[in-house]
Amino acid sequence: MLKFFVNNKQIVTLAQGSDDGNVTVQKRSLGEIEREYTISAGDMITLLNWYQFQKAMGNEHLEY
Repeated sequence: MLKFFVNNKQIVTLAQGSDDGNVTVQKRSLGEIEREYTISAGDMITLLNWYQFQKAMGNEHLEY
């Protein structure tokens, strides 16, 4: 599980139940789940590839 502390005391967690499985994303605020969604394994790879490409092309602020 990955856990990130973000603005306004919110927490974002990413969890994957099995190898090559969906990634569950939760956004919590004050202990309550505000939002939960899943990202397929394939879409997660696409997101990582997009991020790496943007940084390699000098788009440091990920502006588009």
